[in-house]
Amino acid sequence: MTAGKSNFWKTATGMVTGLTGLIAAISALLVALGEFPLFNQATNSTVRPEEVINVKWTSKDFYKTHSADFEFDLVGKKLIGTYNNIKEDARIFDGKITHNIDSGAMIINGYWSETHSNKACSTQKNNSQYWGKLELTFTSKKTIVGRWGYCNEPAENSFSAVRFM
Repeated sequence: MTAGKSNFWKTATGMVTGLTGLIAAISALLVALGEFPLFNQATNSTVRPEEVINVKWTSKDFYKTHSADFEFDLVGKKLIGTYNNIKEDARIFDGKITHNIDSGAMIINGYWSETHSNKACSTQKNNSQYWGKLELTFTSKKTIVGRWGYCNEPAENSFSAVRFM
Protein backbone atom coordinates (compact mmCIF):
# COMPACT_ATOMS: atom_id res chain seq x y z
CA MET A 1 0.00 0.00 0.00
CA THR A 2 1.38 3.44 -0.82
CA ALA A 3 2.01 6.03 1.85
CA GLY A 4 -0.80 8.26 0.54
CA LYS A 5 -3.43 5.49 0.78
CA SER A 6 -2.19 4.49 4.25
CA ASN A 7 -2.47 8.07 5.53
CA PHE A 8 -5.95 8.38 3.98
CA TRP A 9 -7.22 5.28 5.81
CA LYS A 10 -5.64 6.37 9.10
CA THR A 11 -7.26 9.78 8.75
CA ALA A 12 -10.65 8.30 7.78
CA THR A 13 -10.53 5.79 10.65
CA GLY A 14 -9.59 8.55 13.08
CA MET A 15 -12.48 10.72 11.88
CA VAL A 16 -15.01 7.89 12.26
CA THR A 17 -13.67 7.08 15.74
CA GLY A 18 -13.81 10.75 16.71
CA LEU A 19 -17.34 11.12 15.31
CA THR A 20 -18.50 8.02 17.18
CA GLY A 21 -17.06 9.42 20.41
CA LEU A 22 -18.74 12.78 19.80
CA ILE A 23 -22.12 11.09 19.22
CA ALA A 24 -21.71 9.08 22.44
CA ALA A 25 -20.81 12.24 24.38
CA ILE A 26 -23.84 14.13 23.00
CA SER A 27 -26.11 11.17 23.82
CA ALA A 28 -24.79 11.05 27.40
CA LEU A 29 -25.34 14.81 27.74
CA LEU A 30 -28.94 14.52 26.51
CA VAL A 31 -29.64 11.68 28.96
CA ALA A 32 -28.16 13.75 31.80
CA LEU A 33 -30.20 16.80 30.82
CA GLY A 34 -33.33 14.65 30.74
CA GLU A 35 -33.00 14.22 34.52
CA PHE A 36 -33.56 17.96 35.03
CA PRO A 37 -37.19 19.17 34.96
CA LEU A 38 -36.41 22.01 32.56
CA PHE A 39 -35.35 19.52 29.89
CA ASN A 40 -37.54 16.57 30.80
CA GLN A 41 -40.32 16.03 28.28
CA ALA A 42 -42.48 14.42 30.98
CA THR A 43 -42.98 17.87 32.51
CA ASN A 44 -44.88 18.82 29.35
CA SER A 45 -47.78 16.62 30.46
CA THR A 46 -51.16 18.31 30.42
CA VAL A 47 -51.88 16.79 33.86
CA ARG A 48 -49.45 17.65 36.64
CA PRO A 49 -49.33 16.21 40.19
CA GLU A 50 -50.08 19.55 41.83
CA GLU A 51 -53.35 19.73 39.85
CA VAL A 52 -54.83 16.55 41.35
CA ILE A 53 -54.05 17.07 45.04
CA ASN A 54 -56.24 18.79 47.64
CA VAL A 55 -59.40 18.07 45.65
CA LYS A 56 -61.95 15.28 45.98
CA TRP A 57 -62.46 12.69 43.26
CA THR A 58 -65.53 10.45 43.17
CA SER A 59 -66.13 7.06 41.55
CA LYS A 60 -69.61 5.65 41.04
CA ASP A 61 -68.34 2.22 39.96
CA PHE A 62 -65.57 1.54 42.50
CA TYR A 63 -67.87 -0.25 44.94
CA LYS A 64 -70.97 -2.06 43.79
CA THR A 65 -73.25 -0.60 46.48
CA HIS A 66 -71.96 2.96 46.88
CA SER A 67 -69.53 5.45 45.39
CA ALA A 68 -65.99 6.02 46.64
CA ASP A 69 -64.28 9.35 47.16
CA PHE A 70 -60.53 9.75 46.67
CA GLU A 71 -58.12 12.42 47.90
CA PHE A 72 -54.43 12.71 47.04
CA ASP A 73 -51.33 14.34 48.50
CA LEU A 74 -47.92 14.81 46.96
CA VAL A 75 -45.06 13.65 49.19
CA GLY A 76 -41.74 14.23 47.49
CA LYS A 77 -42.07 12.59 44.09
CA LYS A 78 -44.82 10.17 45.15
CA LEU A 79 -48.57 10.58 45.07
CA ILE A 80 -50.31 9.06 48.10
CA GLY A 81 -53.95 9.15 48.96
CA THR A 82 -56.95 7.85 50.79
CA TYR A 83 -60.32 6.63 49.69
CA ASN A 84 -63.41 6.18 51.75
CA ASN A 85 -64.56 2.76 52.70
CA ILE A 86 -67.38 2.60 55.22
CA LYS A 87 -65.84 -0.33 57.10
CA GLU A 88 -62.11 0.29 57.20
CA ASP A 89 -59.01 2.39 56.72
CA ALA A 90 -58.21 2.59 53.01
CA ARG A 91 -54.98 4.02 51.59
CA ILE A 92 -53.14 4.47 48.34
CA PHE A 93 -49.36 4.36 48.79
CA ASP A 94 -46.07 4.20 46.90
CA GLY A 95 -47.71 5.96 43.96
CA LYS A 96 -44.86 6.37 41.47
CA ILE A 97 -45.65 9.18 39.03
CA THR A 98 -44.92 8.77 35.32
CA HIS A 99 -46.33 10.47 32.25
CA ASN A 100 -47.51 9.39 28.83
CA ILE A 101 -45.90 12.07 26.71
CA ASP A 102 -48.05 11.28 23.65
CA SER A 103 -51.42 11.66 25.38
CA GLY A 104 -50.41 14.06 28.16
CA ALA A 105 -51.84 11.67 30.78
CA MET A 106 -50.30 11.35 34.24
CA ILE A 107 -49.94 7.72 35.34
CA ILE A 108 -49.64 6.49 38.93
CA ASN A 109 -48.45 2.95 39.67
CA GLY A 110 -48.76 2.04 43.33
CA TYR A 111 -50.67 -0.05 45.82
CA TRP A 112 -53.88 0.10 47.82
CA SER A 113 -54.28 -1.27 51.33
CA GLU A 114 -57.22 -1.72 53.66
CA THR A 115 -57.71 -3.09 57.14
CA HIS A 116 -59.96 -5.76 55.60
CA SER A 117 -60.99 -6.82 52.11
CA ASN A 118 -62.31 -9.88 50.30
CA LYS A 119 -58.86 -11.48 49.95
CA ALA A 120 -55.94 -11.72 52.40
CA CYS A 121 -52.42 -11.74 50.93
CA SER A 122 -49.66 -14.08 52.10
CA THR A 123 -47.39 -11.05 52.76
CA GLN A 124 -47.96 -7.64 54.28
CA LYS A 125 -47.67 -4.22 52.69
CA ASN A 126 -48.33 -0.97 54.51
CA ASN A 127 -48.86 -3.03 57.71
CA SER A 128 -51.80 -4.91 56.19
CA GLN A 129 -52.55 -8.38 54.85
CA TYR A 130 -55.14 -6.75 52.56
CA TRP A 131 -53.50 -4.93 49.66
CA GLY A 132 -53.03 -4.98 45.92
CA LYS A 133 -51.68 -3.28 42.84
CA LEU A 134 -53.25 -0.02 41.73
CA GLU A 135 -52.86 1.85 38.44
CA LEU A 136 -54.37 5.29 38.02
CA THR A 137 -54.34 7.24 34.77
CA PHE A 138 -55.32 10.89 35.00
CA THR A 139 -56.51 11.30 31.42
CA SER A 140 -57.38 14.95 32.07
CA LYS A 141 -57.51 17.36 35.00
CA LYS A 142 -61.03 16.04 35.65
CA THR A 143 -60.95 12.30 34.87
CA ILE A 144 -59.24 9.20 36.29
CA VAL A 145 -59.30 5.72 34.76
CA GLY A 146 -58.16 3.12 37.28
CA ARG A 147 -57.39 -0.56 37.61
CA TRP A 148 -56.71 -2.64 40.71
CA GLY A 149 -56.00 -6.21 41.75
CA TYR A 150 -55.46 -8.25 44.90
CA CYS A 151 -51.94 -8.87 46.25
CA ASN A 152 -49.43 -9.29 43.40
CA GLU A 153 -52.10 -10.27 40.90
CA PRO A 154 -52.45 -8.12 37.79
CA ALA A 155 -54.58 -4.99 38.18
CA GLU A 156 -57.53 -6.18 36.08
CA ASN A 157 -60.56 -4.70 37.90
CA SER A 158 -61.43 -1.34 36.41
CA PHE A 159 -63.14 1.83 37.62
CA SER A 160 -63.30 5.49 36.72
CA ALA A 161 -63.50 8.65 38.77
CA VAL A 162 -64.22 12.31 38.13
CA ARG A 163 -63.18 15.45 39.93
CA PHE A 164 -65.83 16.33 42.51
CA MET A 165 -66.99 19.86 41.80
